[in-house]
Amino acid sequence: MSNNHSGIVDNIPKSVIDWLFQNVQKIYKIDPRTTFHDSLLTLSMCKENLRPRTRVFIDCKGKSRLLLCLYGKFNHIQTQEDATMASNEVPILIWIDDNYPLTHPQCFMDMENIGDEWMINVGKHIDANGQIYLPFFQNWDDKDSQYNIINTVKELQILISKEMLLRRKQPLLPPKTRGTSLPQPTTTAPPPPQQQQTRPSEPPPIPARPQLPLSTHQESSPSVSLTTPPPPRRPAQLKKPSVIPQPVVDLMDSDLLTTSGTGDSMHQTHINELSQLLNQLELVEQDTVNQVRDTRLPKIDQAIGQFQDTLKYENDNLQTIKSQLQANKEVLIHQMNELAQLESEWSQKYVMAGLEDEDHPLQIAETLGLNQLYDLMSQDMTLDDTIAILSELLNKNRITLDIFIRKTRDLAKQQFMVRLHIEKIYNMLNQ
Repeated sequence: MSNNHSGIVDNIPKSVIDWLFQNVQKIYKIDPRTTFHDSLLTLSMCKENLRPRTRVFIDCKGKSRLLLCLYGKFNHIQTQEDATMASNEVPILIWIDDNYPLTHPQCFMDMENIGDEWMINVGKHIDANGQIYLPFFQNWDDKDSQYNIINTVKELQILISKEMLLRRKQPLLPPKTRGTSLPQPTTTAPPPPQQQQTRPSEPPPIPARPQLPLSTHQESSPSVSLTTPPPPRRPAQLKKPSVIPQPVVDLMDSDLLTTSGTGDSMHQTHINELSQLLNQLELVEQDTVNQVRDTRLPKIDQAIGQFQDTLKYENDNLQTIKSQLQANKEVLIHQMNELAQLESEWSQKYVMAGLEDEDHPLQIAETLGLNQLYDLMSQDMTLDDTIAILSELLNKNRITLDIFIRKTRDLAKQQFMVRLHIEKIYNMLNQ
């Protein structure tokens, strides 16, 4: 870290710096030094607003990556459209892309912390998913030092201060329906009184009939009037049944155990029925579980048997390969020992003949031209064998056609030069 920034990051704890350094080295492979430097300066300048963390970021294509995220809140400046947002804090997420500084960070609104009364104000610089589009990103140039995380945060603060990224939700419509639903009880409530008025209005035709005998009966009962009391008593008689209804028996009420014998018998009867029903359900469930177990166990045993057979086959195949490798190893060791013994015998013969290894009669020809011719012929044969081996590898799909063409072209070029030298030496020797 440079000395000119040492005083700026003094306000960050050492544990945070160590954590940031370790995670940046693990995640960012293109330029971890620049990523660590810019992230540390950003946290130092916005210590009260931003915090670091690592989270899994899922892009629009569904690809998930572990990235460094700077999260926090910035105060929204009061506007004339909505004065209530003066004290509102806008939660922000700044994701540092793993290709930084080649690609710019991505800014999002923290949807989990905006509150229930707020919603995204979709516009030119923010979409319905909460992603924020800064004009600063359109001219992003990784070779220019001003395009970094620090200036991204500054541009984001300017955007938050100029535009309303959040707006208060509109009130729901159901409260209006409550006002319209209030008259409904008043319209439905009058019918019961009307019925009560019609019921007492029916009896007047009954007392109207005695008007004929009233002329003969007026002398004996002058106190009798046309408005006799029986009609108003009928509504009272109609109200009596509504007072007498017996309470509904609650099977879960334990107080019934202390009531009369009829209550005890009813409660006990229902309890017995309920226990019988539970026993039947338990038996049915047990039978179902047994049927499922009986049908699945054979399939499970069959699958286990198949896996065991496959495992046995693979083990046998592995043992066969091991035995073949051991046999090939023994053959190679035996041949190497034979070659070493043959070499020692030839070396002894050279010593007895007074010759050195470099003076081997099979290696040294009569003239230098013949020696060069031998070397070139051996190279030509080696190149032929190599091209033949490449053809076999291509036929067995061990190499691709592009590799075969490229290697064959190089070998053919070398073989052409070797054969050219062979022809020159051959012409020189025949002169």
